[in-house]
Amino acid sequence: AAEMRTKCGGAAATAAAAEAGSGAGGGDGADKAAVGLNYCIGNLVCPEQASEFLAAMEKAGGSEADKYVEMTSCIERFHLMAKRVVNEERGLGQLGPERLAASSKL
Repeated sequence: AAEMRTKCGGAAATAAAAEAGSGAGGGDGADKAAVGLNYCIGNLVCPEQASEFLAAMEKAGGSEADKYVEMTSCIERFHLMAKRVVNEERGLGQLGPERLAASSKL
């Protein structure tokens, strides 16, 4: 969490300011800022997908949207797992099948 704040804090502030400045309808600046923030987070938690997204953006061959979806889906899975871990540590639930899969790789 600290690393994410350090590395992506500026992108988060930019995204928040762009969203606040564009109103409820969003806007091109807010959209670009959100993509930048997701890319920053993706570099930390989903480096393979973030790298593929950047390569698609640089190539501009039409796969950018698909690679962005793959990256943001990976980020969502990370957030879900992190939430489950925190809840388990608080005694609010147990991890699901991923516990078995993770422990079998050790």
